[in-house]
Amino acid sequence: MEQPKISVIIPVYNVEEYLEECLKSVINQTLKEIEIICINDGSTDNTLKILKEYSQEDQRIKIIDKQNEGISIARNLGINQAKGEYCCFLDSDDWYDITFCKKLYNKAKETNSDIVFTCVQNYDDIKKANIPSKNVGCEFISQEFNDKVFNFANAKNHYFKIFCVPWNKLYKTEFLRTKKIYFPVGVWFEDTPFFYKAFYFAQRMSIVNQNLYFYRLYRNGSYSFSNDNRYFDFIKDYEIMQQFFIKENIYEELKKDFWNYKLCNLRTFFIRVQPQYKEEFCKLLKNDFVKNNLSEYFLKNLVYKNSEFYKKLICMELSDFLKYLQELEQGNKRKKGFIEKIFSVRNEISNGLKCKTIQFLGIKLKLTIKK
Repeated sequence: MEQPKISVIIPVYNVEEYLEECLKSVINQTLKEIEIICINDGSTDNTLKILKEYSQEDQRIKIIDKQNEGISIARNLGINQAKGEYCCFLDSDDWYDITFCKKLYNKAKETNSDIVFTCVQNYDDIKKANIPSKNVGCEFISQEFNDKVFNFANAKNHYFKIFCVPWNKLYKTEFLRTKKIYFPVGVWFEDTPFFYKAFYFAQRMSIVNQNLYFYRLYRNGSYSFSNDNRYFDFIKDYEIMQQFFIKENIYEELKKDFWNYKLCNLRTFFIRVQPQYKEEFCKLLKNDFVKNNLSEYFLKNLVYKNSEFYKKLICMELSDFLKYLQELEQGNKRKKGFIEKIFSVRNEISNGLKCKTIQFLGIKLKLTIKK
């Protein structure tokens, strides 16, 4: 094979249970002119053995065996080693639809795109079933740009709404290298700075509006749903993003949307993080907020919950702030329980009933089911 059309970059680390399904989804792609770069990041299980067995059967598989240094270094190594005109990323516990490469490549060539998006199908690894995947792929931009080519200038209102992961997209390899778009090293959740830099620099982007990437949720060993102190690194990620926006002279233009996005996410992360890390997280957040010193005038333009989160952390004693957030968390749990109760009753209503009255937290509701 001469220059492959696509380089599929797969960082792997201790995924022996899922690796074969991942590899088969790539090997069986309907587009055959691909190379498969597997970066073994110091696995201690049978991951490397499985890679070697598959590489003997398919010469398109190239193994890079290295010490454990993290997914950013592994992906960056893949970008530099890629020979394909385009490249894409695949997490080793996920898998592609067999038409992923062909459909995204054809769209890229048809539109001369730097980036091609596709949508995502979530898969619950506990229930062993697909689950609803709203707003995890290209849903926000597909409504406006489904059959159009777009860029940052005409899609900036979607900038902070898009699922900022690298793996449901195809990239022109030379585009990533020329613009020096790499994953930041030494931080968790490295996808965020990478995505926003790529989206900003891409001159032409397009969409394949189908669920062609299968994303595995709730697997053992995955850090995506951890709730420990790795959440602290989001503060560093947002600092990287902010400095990039300042360098490109777009920070003032994006400032309101960026801070709404940042504060909304930080509120969510704080609720998720384990109790023993909350106090330290608060201290880091407060240092970050004090350093940025947002004005009262600016805060009035933010979403109320976000501005209140910022102001209370700045003004309150740490113990009072923790108590305030605990009350918010309890309120969110009650709200979630209320919604779950409604859905539970709705599902329990038999076909012969048109309505049913329920009581929850002292509130009586009459639910009517339309036939």
